[in-house]
Amino acid sequence: MRNLQAKAPGSGRGKKRTLSHLQGLTILAPAPTRPAHLPREVPIDPLVRHIDILGSRARILTDSAELCRVLEARLGAFLTSVEAGGPTIEVRLDPPPGRMTIASQPLDLDPAAPLEQAFGVIFRHLLDRVGDYLLLHSAALSAGGRALLVAGPSGSGKTTLAMALIRRGLRLLSDDMAPLGLADGRIHPFHKAPGIRPGAAAKLAGGATGPLDPAGLPPGTLEESPMPLGAVFFIGGAGDAVDPTAAYFFVLTFSGPPTEEEIAAFSALPGVHLAAREGWEIVLRIDPRENATEAFEACLARHEGRLLEYGTIASVDRSQGDAPSAQTIPPSRALVLLAREAQNRRRAGALEQGAGGDRWLAGLAEALRDTPCWSVAAGSPDRTAALIRELFLGPPRPRKTAG
Repeated sequence: MRNLQAKAPGSGRGKKRTLSHLQGLTILAPAPTRPAHLPREVPIDPLVRHIDILGSRARILTDSAELCRVLEARLGAFLTSVEAGGPTIEVRLDPPPGRMTIASQPLDLDPAAPLEQAFGVIFRHLLDRVGDYLLLHSAALSAGGRALLVAGPSGSGKTTLAMALIRRGLRLLSDDMAPLGLADGRIHPFHKAPGIRPGAAAKLAGGATGPLDPAGLPPGTLEESPMPLGAVFFIGGAGDAVDPTAAYFFVLTFSGPPTEEEIAAFSALPGVHLAAREGWEIVLRIDPRENATEAFEACLARHEGRLLEYGTIASVDRSQGDAPSAQTIPPSRALVLLAREAQNRRRAGALEQGAGGDRWLAGLAEALRDTPCWSVAAGSPDRTAALIRELFLGPPRPRKTAG
């Protein structure tokens, strides 16, 4: 699920930096005088960053060199040195706690973590404006000219398993978010660097997620070309069933501490119960047999202006003593599970406004047609990766001996 990699309030905040700490940064297009459109909150010589994520573009104006470093570290693959177009997002962190303006709407940043909140709002805004791709909550790797998806809730070990598959010769398309092109039906590269963020969801998930910096991988590890979908593997713990009718945990991350009214709006829905809350997160336990999907989606739509991300999380025994096992599941079940966690399906977003639910669901169904889908009860990362590789490519060939 984790399309947002900002840390929770109070975790890992560094020293405050000023514009004098500009080592290694380039100020693009400094303005000698204040442009007429620039609010008074933004300095005369702002730092400028241009971002293009799958055609969703924005220009960031800020007084914070540290925010620029965060953007470069986490979204470096999507930064461009030329004018990308799109809306202008203004972020001022000095004086604290800071303010930002996005889509002409001002936002007072949370004093506990203004930098993390600003990054989260920027990233969420960019994802909502991706309209030509369905962003699946999956790791994606390639081999033999095809892509495989490793899907699962946050905390199920997708990043760790992706690293284990890389060690077995597969190439990385994405470790957490797989763009499915609606025009070509292929899985496209998405080389964003994730991070670690503690919170209510991390506690329920066992705190087992980890970072993977694509820039630090060996040469040739990253797959740069779109690939047709070849298989989908849903990851769970021992005894987990990939069943769309089973109760599951669902995390909502707000752009600041959730209010009691916001919490009550969700927990009052049929089949929805509050399981945990911490910082900006609340975790809900949802029973699909009791929950009315339309009512839940409507509640998400009413609060989407305050939500940075949402999706399922794992709450499993992560012991790795048992050997992994796998069983096939029908594509119709895979369709429900993948669609439930699509990361850019908000009602007001470009995907819904442009393609509409019928089109992107049809595109996902077409990509899954005749695609093998597996439910995997995971063991250790290496043994699970070996099983997935064999199911995807067949048994490894024995090495030839000399002589």
